[in-house]
Amino acid sequence: MILLLGGTHEGREIAEILNALGHPYVLSVTTSLGYDLYHTTAGNCIIKKFTPEALSTYIKAEGIHLIIDATHPHAEVIKTNARVSALEHDILYWRFERKTEGTLPRNVSISKYTSISKAILSLKEIVRDDEKLLITGTKHIPEFLATFKKSQCVFRIMPGEDSMAICMANGVPIENIIAIKAPCSLEMNRCIFKDFNINYFVFKNSGRGSAFKSNIEALEDTAVKGVIIEPHTVIVDTLFEDLSSLERALMIYKPQ
Repeated sequence: MILLLGGTHEGREIAEILNALGHPYVLSVTTSLGYDLYHTTAGNCIIKKFTPEALSTYIKAEGIHLIIDATHPHAEVIKTNARVSALEHDILYWRFERKTEGTLPRNVSISKYTSISKAILSLKEIVRDDEKLLITGTKHIPEFLATFKKSQCVFRIMPGEDSMAICMANGVPIENIIAIKAPCSLEMNRCIFKDFNINYFVFKNSGRGSAFKSNIEALEDTAVKGVIIEPHTVIVDTLFEDLSSLERALMIYKPQ
């Protein structure tokens, strides 16, 4: 059995390849929204947030012989857990890593950081009390609310129960939640900037096919300052950056 760690559009495309080749697999996602989006492609789809112990148990119980990791470029925890578990169980670990966008337009104000903590430390020194931040995602809500006033933080999140539950648990004001599936159009992003009086836009470089390009385009010729979190470079034995090369590898793959 192949364990496909997904929750991304590449995960769905890899599932389609596995379907065509007839390889038995299970697609793992971490949210109910991910399940709703991808379970029709992968008939065997589960919602699971794997701890190291849970992943080890699952590998043994299901007879996993290959992990294909197509998780988000910034999903550091599961990437580490998957690599370590594969090594411990002497099974294969293949990482699919989408290419990141490198070239940025000149007419935007951009600051880049290697971690969210470094970005927050820097922003703490320069953001005035009357300025507002637009932040994508829910993962780092506690860190932002611990540093800035709630009224300063506007969160653009995926429109799912899990995301809303995180916002509610952390006391995010309902008027500061924008639940919309990214990427957003240029017009939508610009409307958000204007209607919420945004001064800083915090988002991750999540590579090609993500909302990154539309986020950058929205900043062009505006006074809004972009704050980009770059992904960590992961060194693995088997890395794929395009689906065709992964498909060729799967065509000749034989379970150990």
